[in-house]
Amino acid sequence: MTIYYKTVEKKLNEGRIALGLMVVLTIFLLAIIYLAQINATIAGTYQLGDYQKKLTLIQQENQHLLVALAKEQSLPFLGEKVKNMNMVAVDKIEYLNDLAGQMAVKK
Repeated sequence: MTIYYKTVEKKLNEGRIALGLMVVLTIFLLAIIYLAQINATIAGTYQLGDYQKKLTLIQQENQHLLVALAKEQSLPFLGEKVKNMNMVAVDKIEYLNDLAGQMAVKK
């Protein structure tokens, strides 16, 4: 009977070793998966920060362009452009009279 108990005890020890090894390997695998997820999250955070910086730069450029557009559409700027184009000044302005609701019909 002692041989039977030694065999059973040996198998139990082998099972405990195998179970311990499986636990260690499982913990190692979970740690690797956890680190991969953390790495992906950090990379996404840096990428988001880069996009926010680009967005800020584009918004600032947009504001500068709007200011430049407003300056170029201002009356003093347009007056200078007209003077530089050597155009003839208008003496008298005539407007079309309203023809009291008359319309032309295409035939």
